[in-house]
Amino acid sequence: MVLVQPKTEHILIVEDHALSSAGYKLILEGLGNMEDGPTYMVKTALTLGAAYDCLMAGDGYFDIVLLDIRMKACPELKLFSGEDLGKLIVERFPDTKIIVLTSILDRFRLDGILKSLEPAGFLIKTEVDPNTLKLALAAISEGDWYYSGSIRNLLRDRYIKGIELDSEEREFLYLLSIGVPSAGIPDHLPWSLSKVEKKKRKLRDQLKVEERNIMALIHKARELGII
Repeated sequence: MVLVQPKTEHILIVEDHALSSAGYKLILEGLGNMEDGPTYMVKTALTLGAAYDCLMAGDGYFDIVLLDIRMKACPELKLFSGEDLGKLIVERFPDTKIIVLTSILDRFRLDGILKSLEPAGFLIKTEVDPNTLKLALAAISEGDWYYSGSIRNLLRDRYIKGIELDSEEREFLYLLSIGVPSAGIPDHLPWSLSKVEKKKRKLRDQLKVEERNIMALIHKARELGII
């Protein structure tokens, strides 16, 4: 009789709340101890910079990344949210599966994330429990997808235009958020002052910000996990 060794899967948790990160890790390690199931080797990263270092050091080592979207920016790496890290994973480590975990409920923003990352799993944080994670991991290990109930409801209405910003637009919002005045943006981005004003108008329209002040735009971008 040949004994089949349980599969070992390496998972990286990218989550900036230490308690949530520890909770996910505990759940995964518990699931990994179940009989006849895979063993999960879990690492955690509380910042985008730490996650980047783990990924680059591993060079494709991780089978799955659990990715929070609302993460503090790491401007030196051009990572302004978890979505930017997700794009890097898609580009450099196409065999690594992404499970998005988020508290964002805005339908336009969620649709934008779906389009940009096409994650193997997509869960709203309030819907995450041991059983949900077990189902998601089982589906993904079989080459399937797992989206929570809220995300499936969104998919029924894919006619909605998602919020999709390029890297310069994300950096623009980040620069505004750290106090760089509009007149100073051309010192950081290859934009003219007229382009700066056009971008502000475009972003207010895209993010549905009625107020014309910068703080309202920054607040909305943070609320949506863009920066």
